[in-house]
Amino acid sequence: MTNSVIIPKGTYFLGDPCYAIDNADWHDFLDRTDFMDSVDDQNGKIAFGFSTAYGDGTYKASNGYKFGVDSGTIGLVHIDRASDTTGGQVITFDRDTLCTNDNGKMTFGNIRINTRK
Repeated sequence: MTNSVIIPKGTYFLGDPCYAIDNADWHDFLDRTDFMDSVDDQNGKIAFGFSTAYGDGTYKASNGYKFGVDSGTIGLVHIDRASDTTGGQVITFDRDTLCTNDNGKMTFGNIRINTRK
């Protein structure tokens, strides 16, 4: 499982990747990431997901947003790869940013999501 990723600056969909990745590409995305054990990098347009502590559900972030999860993951999808942004937030990083997952305690820049609660 990927525990940390440095993502290039840019605009991303934050949420369950299954909401942003086009249905027609979903299975190929899972194959390319070995079911999200790695990052899918298509010409610098990153997509990945961190496993939540308890699978599907709703998880509240430090910014107050509540993320619905249907694939057991929360991650980032570069906005140019997102076919839909419903069900997540669109966020912009002004510089390369470290994202981490420590047993379900996730950080995406200054946004924290504790899926262990």
